[in-house]
Amino acid sequence: LTGGPVRFAPHVVDNRVYVGSDDGLIYCLDRERGQLIWKRRLGPSDRLIPGNGRMISPWPVRTGLVAAQGIVYATRGLFPREGCWAVALNARDGSEVWRTKVNASPQGYLLLSSRALFIPTGRGTPFALVRDSGTALGAFGGPGGAYALVAGGTLVSGRGNKGELSVSDTFGRDQL
Repeated sequence: LTGGPVRFAPHVVDNRVYVGSDDGLIYCLDRERGQLIWKRRLGPSDRLIPGNGRMISPWPVRTGLVAAQGIVYATRGLFPREGCWAVALNARDGSEVWRTKVNASPQGYLLLSSRALFIPTGRGTPFALVRDSGTALGAFGGPGGAYALVAGGTLVSGRGNKGELSVSDTFGRDQL
């Protein structure tokens, strides 16, 4: 079904499955029948480049997707100089709610709190956007890494290159 590798587990909500691919598209499938409901290209074109022995979009989806309250959150892009973006899509039809340019390489599973979207960045530190608008809330310190967990107002992220974790208060921005 997809035109490229799927790097992260699909996100299932109600009777729909949402998945992103290295082809630069987001897919919404019927959970029971597996039929395509909609798909949306997040990059500006369908151009492909070589990547790990396969042809991929210059703007692949290299984060997991997350959905809540009728909105699907995703990212696109791997290299900031090529353009990396975070997007919010209407879960029903894939129409764009908002789009925000980011100056980092989004990689890892996206996380939600009641007010924020948290985006891991591989070896860099995670950052947060306001869920409703995509407005930047800022980055968090620590060792970086693609692993992250949100519990209440606390963000745990890391492993970094040394296996370290960082614990941050997402409201006061204090860090342990």
